[in-house]
Amino acid sequence: MDNGDIPSTWPLSIIDNAMGCGVHGISTVVDAGASNIDYLVVGAYKGITLFNGRYILPELSFKIQNRWNQQTFKTDNRRIQMVNDSVGQNLYCVMTDRSVLYANYANGFDPKNIRWCPWTFDTKVNSLCLININELILGCDQV
Repeated sequence: MDNGDIPSTWPLSIIDNAMGCGVHGISTVVDAGASNIDYLVVGAYKGITLFNGRYILPELSFKIQNRWNQQTFKTDNRRIQMVNDSVGQNLYCVMTDRSVLYANYANGFDPKNIRWCPWTFDTKVNSLCLININELILGCDQV
C-alpha cells in the first residue's frame, strides 16, 4: 500500500497465504475466434480453482477432493500441468502420479456441473499440450 514514500518502504499486504501452486499450476488456454477467457484455472494445493481476481470457492474439483488430496504435493507439485480447451470446454490436468484428470464443463464451469474423469495409461504422462485449437498431445515415458 502506498504510504507516500518510495515503494521500497511500502508495507506488505498478504494477497494469498493459503492457495499456492506449483510451477505449471496455472492452465494454459487455447483461445480462438470469438472465445474469450477472463479467468485463470489454478491447480492449487486445495484443488483446481477458478481465479478471476479472487479465488472462487468451493473449488472446481470439490466433487473429487479425495482424489486431489492423494497427490504428493511436497515432492511432486512441479508435475501438475493443466491446459484449458476453452473452445471444446474441456480441462486436462497431469496429476503428480502422472495420470491425467479430464473435466468437461459444457454443462457449466462451476463445482456442481463440471464432470470429472480420471484417465490412466500403460505409461506415465509427463506433459500435455493443445495444438490446432483442440487437439491434445500427451508427452509420455517410453514403454
